[in-house]
Amino acid sequence: MMIKNWKNYLLGLCAMLSVYTLSAQSLFLAVTKNGNTGYVVKSADGGKTVATIWDGEMDAQTPQNRLYDIASGDGKIVAVGNMVLTSLDNGKSWQESNVYYGTGATVFPNRKAMRAVAYGDGFFVAAGEYHIIYSKDGVDWKFVRTGEMSIAEKRNAGISTENVKSTKRPKLSVESLKKKVENPGQLKAPGRKGEIAPDIAPGLKTPLNMLFANGKFYLVGGNMEMTGKILAIKGDKVVVEQDMDLTGNASKISTGGLKAIAWDGKNTLLACINSTKSAYSNDMGKTWKYLFNPDKNQIWGAAYGGGKWVAASPFSDIFISTDITQKWTESLTRGGGRGAVNAMIHDGKQFILVGNDMGIFVSEDGANWERTATAQNGYHIGGITVVN
Repeated sequence: MMIKNWKNYLLGLCAMLSVYTLSAQSLFLAVTKNGNTGYVVKSADGGKTVATIWDGEMDAQTPQNRLYDIASGDGKIVAVGNMVLTSLDNGKSWQESNVYYGTGATVFPNRKAMRAVAYGDGFFVAAGEYHIIYSKDGVDWKFVRTGEMSIAEKRNAGISTENVKSTKRPKLSVESLKKKVENPGQLKAPGRKGEIAPDIAPGLKTPLNMLFANGKFYLVGGNMEMTGKILAIKGDKVVVEQDMDLTGNASKISTGGLKAIAWDGKNTLLACINSTKSAYSNDMGKTWKYLFNPDKNQIWGAAYGGGKWVAASPFSDIFISTDITQKWTESLTRGGGRGAVNAMIHDGKQFILVGNDMGIFVSEDGANWERTATAQNGYHIGGITVVN
């Protein structure tokens, strides 16, 4: 009898801890105001109320501080845009970092800001135009590289280049030359900490979203095309493993790119397009098939949870499917007003959809939605992460 009572006690305690864990979740949002100033916003009540915890106008050291995405893991939070913003204490304090070209210019200025960041297996990975960077601590960043060097980089390293004559190459010993060839990124930007950007980069011209799933990073994007790359962790580095094979007549689109990517926790990926089609893969990105969105509508956000795929258009449409290989099976209007949406997640309990003008919408079943936060014109949420 005593053992039975202890079992009931432990079961009850586990249930209480489960409820407490869900209620203790906090949402962290990457926000850009009027296309210029970055903010990190926190909500401890599922988006009903929000508070600014980092203000680019008042707190930033970097003149350009737009923020477009945010991720968390291993007790750290990382937001990205024109620079990287990192918290090592659950948002109580923040530190800025950046990456540079050999000239000292920043790699992600103005509208070339990083648009995507994800966390997995001890690494943060972020992507902007052509460049992909990674970090274990969210502070010191390295570039994903192709292994190739441009003529300018070879000159800088003192490497002989075919059809290029120079009488001003530095004289280097065999040992130092070998070191520079093996570690071209260790050349320092003037007065800056860390390695400099490669001239030949392996990223996407227009990255739009990134997901960590089943041990790999999936980066998607494109402008009038579907494009994506699969990145793998190799020791202490992140490398491009392969390009996504998004080919065939059905892959052709006249506008947009892959704006959202989601995973069912098993073997299926869904990549949605701000155009008329979407793509899915039943083998973790090795091969892809295509389907039209309902009414050939756009999809700007997607997530998987509770045994179903849920996606959202910027026109108040919600699409639902329990089996994406059987196409979308439901189409409805979410309510809360029309507006651009930028990201959707499932936090283990409910779907959370975020977008422009501090748009935060929640739904437990994907069909019935409630707008939580009060609208704030010009405050556009680009990314969301959940921290327990």
